[in-house]
Amino acid sequence: MRIIDHLVGRGWLAYGPYDQLEITDRAWPACVAVMAAMLLLTAYVEGGTVMVP
Repeated sequence: MRIIDHLVGRGWLAYGPYDQLEITDRAWPACVAVMAAMLLLTAYVEGGTVMVP
């Protein structure tokens, strides 16, 4: 829980209704970059190509 509290304190996450965690607007670019990197890494490891519509 310390990492969650740290990220909330820095403004990357926020508590929403019913204490659900929400990603703030500040964190969206980082999340998109991490997801894209995981997709490209998976394609590289599997030896496939990435199809983007």
